[in-house]
Amino acid sequence: MPVAASEDAYLVTVQLGATATAQLWRNDECVFDGAFVHGAIAIFDLSDRWSEHFRSGFDFLSFHIPFDTLARSSISLGFSGVREIACEIGVTDPVLLSLSLSLLPALENPAAANKSFLLQVQNAIVSHLLHVYAPIERAAPARGLLSPRQEELAKDFMRANFNRSISLEETAQACGLSRSHFIRAFRNTTGSTPHRWLLDYRTERVKALLATAMTIADIASACGFADQSHLNRVFQKTVGLTPTAWRRQFAPRPR
Repeated sequence: MPVAASEDAYLVTVQLGATATAQLWRNDECVFDGAFVHGAIAIFDLSDRWSEHFRSGFDFLSFHIPFDTLARSSISLGFSGVREIACEIGVTDPVLLSLSLSLLPALENPAAANKSFLLQVQNAIVSHLLHVYAPIERAAPARGLLSPRQEELAKDFMRANFNRSISLEETAQACGLSRSHFIRAFRNTTGSTPHRWLLDYRTERVKALLATAMTIADIASACGFADQSHLNRVFQKTVGLTPTAWRRQFAPRPR
């Protein structure tokens, strides 16, 4: 059956479930005959003609990205209007998988979805796709610094996993560096340690959730803090107010 009608856009799919086996054709040529494992992705250029045949059940989450949307986003990221992304069909992408899974609660209950959170995830997905799958040669980074791609890979990994405990080793591995090299290069590049950057990101996520009806304890759990007391300490040190006081003063009343 056809993947989609011809149009100037990409369809990016992420396999959420167990392995699915399939055949894919582009312009009547078979370009894939194999398995999509958990976390496997495919990028379909919808200006081509695609068709597919699945031999087993599948559980994909798909993202529709028009060429013009990709180009506009790329300009803000310093890519000068890039309109092309591509990858080997079936390659696994843990970062894109984590970002996709973070959207499932919102998809299951759209009426309760936090628009600020959805926008942040959308931007993280497009940024990740550009930094990893845009065919652009980059100059080598200055000594002791992360390259733009390495910096974005690290940040994408932390954004995708902000709601759990992640180690420096995991984050360093996401951008292909040793732990010690990564810590120094991240600090030299961003002016912040990875731990501080992640805490600041979690704090921003807390602010978004404070505009909902979630309890402070649930927000702490959803944003990767050990408990409500841990959230209170970090938030007050960073923002100058407790989450409860910040909610009372700044957060819009949840609808």
